[in-house]
Amino acid sequence: MVRIGKDTYLCNLKEQPSITISMKKFLASIMLLAATTAGHAAVITLEVYNTRMQTITGFGAACCDGAMYPYGTDTKPVELLYGPTSKIGLNIMRMEISPSFKGDENASWTNYNWQGCVPSALIVKARGGIVFGTPWSPPGSYKTNGVAQGGNSESQGYQRGKLRTDCYEKFFPWLNSYLKYMKSKGVNVDAVSIQNEPDWWVNYSGCLIRPRGPGDTRQELCLHAGPRDLPRRAAHQRRAFGLHPELF
Repeated sequence: MVRIGKDTYLCNLKEQPSITISMKKFLASIMLLAATTAGHAAVITLEVYNTRMQTITGFGAACCDGAMYPYGTDTKPVELLYGPTSKIGLNIMRMEISPSFKGDENASWTNYNWQGCVPSALIVKARGGIVFGTPWSPPGSYKTNGVAQGGNSESQGYQRGKLRTDCYEKFFPWLNSYLKYMKSKGVNVDAVSIQNEPDWWVNYSGCLIRPRGPGDTRQELCLHAGPRDLPRRAAHQRRAFGLHPELF
C-alpha cells in the first residue's frame, strides 16, 4: 500500500526476491516522481504486506519510438533500465514487430525492421527478462489500404487500414517467420500479441481489428490458423493460437 498525502494506492509484491527488489525500485521511482510533480509537500508511506492478492510478473517498457529509440547499436537505455542490478529494475520488454519480412534491412525507415530490436532484446534476455512482440501493422501488402500506416490522414486518403480477408491465412505464418528469425539471432521470444491498439485508427503504423461480434477478425484469424500454427507448449496455453511450438 502506498500513501501520497491523502491518496492511497494498493499494490502487492510477488514473493520472489528478484521481482520484489525490482518492484520496490520501480515503485520508489514512481512515488518520488509523483511527490516531485505534486507542487506541494507530500508525505510518502510505502507499506509492503506478505499477503498475496494479485501476482505481478514485473514492469517494463516498449522497444519502439521514444526513449527506446534509435534501434540497433544504441542499447544504453536498456542497459540502464533492465536487470536486478539496475536502479530501475525492469524485467519485461515489448518489441514492435515491424511490417517487414525476415528482418528486411531495406525497410522504408532506417533500422525499422526485425533486426532493430535484436541488440536490446539480447540484453534483456541475458538479464533474465521477458520479451514479447506486438505488430503495429502487418506488411502493407496484407492490408486493405496497401501500406503499413493506418490511413487516418489527408495524405493517406483517410482509408481505414484493415487486414485483408484473403490474407488471414498468411498472418500467422508471418508471425511465425518473425519468431524463427528472432530465434536465429539468439532471442527466444516469450509471446506475441495479434495487434497493437486494434480499435484505434491512426496515421502512423497501424491496423484496425474488428471488435467482438459478427465477422470478428480474431475469430476468422483463428479459423485460418493451420495445425502447425497452434502451440503445444503447455496445457494451459493450448487454447492460444498463432505460435509455432518448434520455435520455443
